[in-house]
Amino acid sequence: MAADILRVMISSTAHDLPDHRAVARDACLATGYYPDRFEERPVRDVDPVARSMAMVDDADIYLCVLGRRYGTVPKGETRSITEMEFDRAQRRDLETLVFVMAPTHPVLPDQVEASRLAQSRLQRFTKKASVHLRGEFASPEQLKSQLMGALSDLTLERVRRESQALVEMVLSHRADDAQHLQRMRDQADRLRSLQARLPPSP
Repeated sequence: MAADILRVMISSTAHDLPDHRAVARDACLATGYYPDRFEERPVRDVDPVARSMAMVDDADIYLCVLGRRYGTVPKGETRSITEMEFDRAQRRDLETLVFVMAPTHPVLPDQVEASRLAQSRLQRFTKKASVHLRGEFASPEQLKSQLMGALSDLTLERVRRESQALVEMVLSHRADDAQHLQRMRDQADRLRSLQARLPPSP
């Protein structure tokens, strides 16, 4: 994986949102990001919580997709694995993108929490996570569109930062500094690579 390709951890409950996790993966790939999903990691004889926390630690960006289920709460814990992942991402100060299922999204009975306790926990978690809210989706396709927009915005911000860094290098350039000139060329290459990932202008 190229050094300038950022890793996006896709975090959500799994069994009720397979289509949403798939379109999140596709959105990442379409915008030049690497999607990291639990189901695609090699199976190892380790605790699922430890695996999830390792994924957060490996990530550059944390994506949280919230539906109508709170998810698995490990024995001895009061939080679901998804909420534990979110909290870990906040401690790491990761760029966080949160998308929440809209009330108009069709769901099957087994995609909704039956437990009042789980419903209460989900409501609390959704309120906490919504400080990073990027959109409410009424279908997997809408989630994909919203996520592609959010990731393209992040790329545009990186382009702005890389452009500013290149300008500063040019302004401080000394003609006899070969190493400085090479750094400028490398910076320009990174900038072109990022620009190539941006969607065409309307």
